[in-house]
Amino acid sequence: TPGYDFPFSPKDIEIINAMDFLRDQQTDEGSIAGIAVTAWTAMAISAAEEDPQNWGNLVNYLMDKTSLLDSDKATDWERQLLAIVACNENPRNFAGIDFIEKIQSFYDGNQIGETVNIYDDIFGIISLISSGFDKNDDIIQSTKSFIINKQNTNGGWGDADSTAAAIIALISAGQSINSKPISDGLSFLKTLQ
Repeated sequence: TPGYDFPFSPKDIEIINAMDFLRDQQTDEGSIAGIAVTAWTAMAISAAEEDPQNWGNLVNYLMDKTSLLDSDKATDWERQLLAIVACNENPRNFAGIDFIEKIQSFYDGNQIGETVNIYDDIFGIISLISSGFDKNDDIIQSTKSFIINKQNTNGGWGDADSTAAAIIALISAGQSINSKPISDGLSFLKTLQ
């Protein structure tokens, strides 16, 4: 965008305004448009170098509403784990639940979650690694292989969003930035730019 110097820093007015907007959306209970958006907001707060613990009841809301997560949907638990890490909380005991163990329970010996949903594999890797899980663990490495095997012939994994997330997950899991899956994925993104 002309006139913008990317990436923004937490001190840039655009980020300050976005954070003010999020504060205006927050309820006294701590929610920002429900459990899912509150989790994503916790990650944004942390990325903006603020402490989610200083955002009223946000962390308590995430803890109290854990029961709203779909017990059969890996992505619900992965998103929540990313928020837990962003809040500097213990992923092994948040609301009395071991989130790492819960995500591991979705692993079928080849990949995480549903075989038709690549997002649960991508966010499975990202959430586990962000919580300190070893990138060389069999779960991570076999899920990484599963994601690579799902790459389309055009280099992407569906749309730009899925492709960008897949690249993040693969690199987090130790895939070389110079490898064919990464370079093909980046080439695909350039065709969409």
